[in-house]
Amino acid sequence: MFTEASSLDISSEAIIEKMGRYGVGPQLIAYEAELDEATVTWISKYVFLCEKAGKKILFHDVRGADSYAANSVTDRRVLLRKLLKHAGVNVPKARIVKSLNAAKRARKAFGGTLSLWSTSASAKNINIGKVSSERRLERELEKHLETNSSVLTEEHIEGSVYRVMVVGDKVVAALSRRPATLIGDGNSTIQELIEIKNQARDLNPCYRNKPIRFGRNTESDMQERGLTVDSILSEGDSFEVRSSLALAAGAEFVDATDDLTPALEEIAIQAVASIPGLEVASVDVVISSKGNDAVPYVLDVSCDPNIAVYHYPGEGKQSNIAQQIWKHAAASI
Repeated sequence: MFTEASSLDISSEAIIEKMGRYGVGPQLIAYEAELDEATVTWISKYVFLCEKAGKKILFHDVRGADSYAANSVTDRRVLLRKLLKHAGVNVPKARIVKSLNAAKRARKAFGGTLSLWSTSASAKNINIGKVSSERRLERELEKHLETNSSVLTEEHIEGSVYRVMVVGDKVVAALSRRPATLIGDGNSTIQELIEIKNQARDLNPCYRNKPIRFGRNTESDMQERGLTVDSILSEGDSFEVRSSLALAAGAEFVDATDDLTPALEEIAIQAVASIPGLEVASVDVVISSKGNDAVPYVLDVSCDPNIAVYHYPGEGKQSNIAQQIWKHAAASI
């Protein structure tokens, strides 16, 4: 029995058409379940029931076999860090602060740059990376300490960041994130390249309604290179429109599975294994560029990974994460 949500069609057009009624990740998993002759019943936008051979699996978003306790830990930054450290997983240095002065001391101890996180799931979510100026630190702390009793400060580690997808005890794919960047073709102007890029983004379920726009430094960056919006970029030449890594600012995920190293895979698997009951997760890992040794550190573990970015990357090969999740969940019943 095929449901309206997938109808055995996961083209980007079909996914986009149904995004208002069904989550993208759930659509992808439901499709794989139906291919495996399971019956899918939708309970809500993100909750669906799969039945096969008298067995049932209830999914909430991409979670079907995970325990509630495991899922709750990934929402609590302090608890997550404790479990990771207990398992011997490298994590950035951190301090919980309750005042601006304490945050300034942490910033100094961490080399001048830090990240800010919520200390509990009940607090208003905070996830701010790379706070390097004292002025910005004052602004962010003043804002967040009005509604939160404390903030977790973490050492910012410079290096290459990967989002590694783990299903069960296996790494199945990895992505890296790239800021809004144009690649010249020798014929199109910068303005035309932006329009081409935005047309492609509008057809991608992950980047739809997130067009590339000029930032406050774009024009000055163009002037430094002697460029205007009417300049034609040479074939293969690149121009970074914005430096932000936010998807809403035009950034995109690119496939990096072939860049995985044994050390990177090992720490991602170790991070997920440190949380008993967690079966599916994305792990953000940074490979430190400080010194001669490429040391990996776990930045975050998410029990609600956006699997669509692996299916529809901005560049590179697609990875069928939904199939891996369905097979793993079906094998557990």
